[in-house]
Amino acid sequence: MKKIVLLFMLFSLCACTTPQIKTYPSSSLYYHYMLAHVYINKHNINRAKAEYEWMVRNSKNPLFYEEYARLLAREDPEKSIHLLKMAIDIDPNRKSAYLLLSDLLLQLSRVDESICVLRDASHRFHDADIYLRWGLITVSRGDVAKALKIWREGLSFNPDDTSLLFYIALEYKEEHLYKTALFYAKKAYSLNRQSAKLALLVGDIYMEEGKLKEMVSFYECALDKVRDKLPLLIELSRAYEKLNMPQKEEKMYHQILKHGENIDVMERLGILYIKRGKYKKAIDVLNTVRKIGENDRIDYFLGLAHYLKKDYPQALKFFSYIKVGSDFYSLGVQRIVDIYKKEGKVEKAIEVLNKAIKLKPLDSGLYFSLVSLYEEKKNWLKVVDVLKEGMSRIPLDVNFPYYLADVYYVDLHDIRKSIDYLNKVLSMDPLNASALNYLGYLYIDEDIDVDKGMKLVEKALSISPDNGYYLDSLGWGYYKKDDYKKALEYLEKALKIVKDEPVIMLHLAKVYVKLNRKKEAMDMVKRILKIKPDDKDAREFLKTIHK
Repeated sequence: MKKIVLLFMLFSLCACTTPQIKTYPSSSLYYHYMLAHVYINKHNINRAKAEYEWMVRNSKNPLFYEEYARLLAREDPEKSIHLLKMAIDIDPNRKSAYLLLSDLLLQLSRVDESICVLRDASHRFHDADIYLRWGLITVSRGDVAKALKIWREGLSFNPDDTSLLFYIALEYKEEHLYKTALFYAKKAYSLNRQSAKLALLVGDIYMEEGKLKEMVSFYECALDKVRDKLPLLIELSRAYEKLNMPQKEEKMYHQILKHGENIDVMERLGILYIKRGKYKKAIDVLNTVRKIGENDRIDYFLGLAHYLKKDYPQALKFFSYIKVGSDFYSLGVQRIVDIYKKEGKVEKAIEVLNKAIKLKPLDSGLYFSLVSLYEEKKNWLKVVDVLKEGMSRIPLDVNFPYYLADVYYVDLHDIRKSIDYLNKVLSMDPLNASALNYLGYLYIDEDIDVDKGMKLVEKALSISPDNGYYLDSLGWGYYKKDDYKKALEYLEKALKIVKDEPVIMLHLAKVYVKLNRKKEAMDMVKRILKIKPDDKDAREFLKTIHK
């Protein structure tokens, strides 16, 4: 009696879960089939395999072959492939057998065979999933054009399949064919307006095309329709940030946070509050983030919020928390130096920078910050010492010899050393246009070698033809060679590019005098004195014009 009840229960279960079994004539097959499933549920795979072995020996039902193949897929893929081929031979209309066979062949790196299976299946079924897999394998082999052809063929049989439309649009986007990509992406989205994935693809295409406003407009409309709004809210917040729309950006952050705690968004909200001058709100948000997990970035922005709020003790506290290895360490040091400068504690600021340089000797920015402090004190020897130390520690940084050249020329009036350091820059970087112009101008202005100086400036102009300062140097060279018409041409062009630059204006005034255009020369000098009333060179030249 118990055996009869058990068999009845097994047959009932079979009828509920596997309707194909109803057509099998042998109750013995049902028994073995259900036993196999019982063993699988109990994770007794060896007993389940034994049942399937019995079934494939005693039946030509393709279901048994396919299920047995799935069971063996990891352990014995070759036997699985053999079983699946037998299942297809018995019933060529088993789409699931084709797909599993293709997957197994692909796992064994038998790509050509996998493609052949999918090609055969596509002729029989015209199923979108088959075309999709076939195209993806083709893309992985680098043949995008062929993959697109496969997908379009699949689309001809399945015009409303959003997966095919999605991947076609994605590949056209990768090929920068944005108009075509947008056509397919929008069509996919129109078929399923609840899909955030499809909406994001349309937005991505707009963004890559540089149409940020169109992207925002699309997302704003899509937001009411998509099921998962969070990805669109995040993208909109980033777009508003790029478009400098802080009120809308803030609104997006608050909407995102309604979906749950998001550390990245809270951090960005805190930084936005700093940008908008809402320092108290920034501090509140960033302190909440810091309680969740401390990091140097949060400490920097907390310090910055307190700094801008003029709460310097708190700012110093947070800046001092930043670790030496952090990307924000040097920025924190710079802020600490700024605070000490504001408080008139220049020596303390120098002490902080010297300590920081010892800890991070390869950070060029720290050296130049220290240089600026010594420049304010007009301690040129210290300036030189710091620059030379930086140059010895970071020998490939051309800024150190370039800055030394400038200090020697402008502040220490040592032209020879200035020329030496500029030549050092050019030995490291022969196409450094700024150094070429600077050295050329020195040769011209100091009458060392005007022709050589002009050649250097011409080389600088070949690199940067619209640089007003380089045009001024060349114009000044022509002035030195008494070619005043050429000088006028270059200096007027320079002044159009660099408006209201006193040095260029004075050079031009001198050319006007040489061309007997004294009124224009006087007007030009008066313009200089309006911009820079204490310009001694302009005042002296004005006296010579009156004479």
